Amino acid sequence: MKFVINGYDLVSHKNNTSGIVELISRTGIPVIGVVPYTQFAEKALSEGKPLTAVKNNPAGIALANISKRIAGLRVPLLDGIVKKRRRKSFY
Repeated sequence: MKFVINGYDLVSHKNNTSGIVELISRTGIPVIGVVPYTQFAEKALSEGKPLTAVKNNPAGIALANISKRIAGLRVPLLDGIVKKRRRKSFY
């Protein structure tokens, strides 16, 4: 059994993924995907369009990633959803 974290608000968490990691570690159940809440998703749903129909929609990207994982492909959990942060140089 695997589960999907749906409607996670990345904006209020300022793209901080520690809340997701904590949730996953507390449940002990493998996660197959994280679908973020976005304005793109709200707009697509109100227009009756699939989330994958809106370009650059993190929720649509998440659903596409979930389908790839179901098909057996290895895709990082938050690939294309959370912007990668550059590490600050020590010097």
